[in-house]
Amino acid sequence: MSETKLQECTAQEIFERLNLINWQTEKGHIEMNLAGIKFFIQDKNAIGNLLQEWFSHWMNTEKILFEPGPDNQKFPDFYLNPPSKKEGLLEVKSFNGNTKPAFDVADFPSYIKSLPEHVYVLNKDYLVFAYTLVNGELFIKKIYLKKIWEICGKNPKGVISNQPGTGDYGIKKMRPVTWFSAKFASTVRSRRDFLIILRDTLAIRHKQGMIDAEDWFREVNQSYEAYYRTSIDSP
Repeated sequence: MSETKLQECTAQEIFERLNLINWQTEKGHIEMNLAGIKFFIQDKNAIGNLLQEWFSHWMNTEKILFEPGPDNQKFPDFYLNPPSKKEGLLEVKSFNGNTKPAFDVADFPSYIKSLPEHVYVLNKDYLVFAYTLVNGELFIKKIYLKKIWEICGKNPKGVISNQPGTGDYGIKKMRPVTWFSAKFASTVRSRRDFLIILRDTLAIRHKQGMIDAEDWFREVNQSYEAYYRTSIDSP
């Protein structure tokens, strides 16, 4: 008996399949059972990792071709085009749908340093689950499919939305803005807009011996054009 052939799917196709599920009627729960003590989890801290694991099982059930990423500390979470390792990169994120999104988008220092050489990560997809957890019952409120420039933005201090930290830049992780709010819904964002915010962030946080903002911006643009044979302004 021949094995079932796995289907190659884009992030958009996966997103569309997920939205065929009637999430208004679906609910789940996360159960802990140890040493005779059994209960439903009500703490939200582990939901992100568990939803990512569920998503992996869902893709297996759907016979979708994928490969897990290297580990939890490195991007991406999944390769949708496993032979490439440069295309079909997918990150899975989640947040409490009753609050503003506050997940880690990317490690800021690593992203800045690696982008000129690995410019293809700029087009990585982010599959984002907005969930609610009520009395141990898990509901999916909405699912988003976004690019990094569609979920990140400039904060009131003029730098990329972030989780502050120690180190050269004073920024540990890039964090999302509330991209679905009225405040941001009318804002046109693009790859170039995102890179300009990163450039401005580097300029504001520039210290002696650190990356020069203009040189970095120029190098990323040149790398993008060399890799994709098109301008970074292209759709």
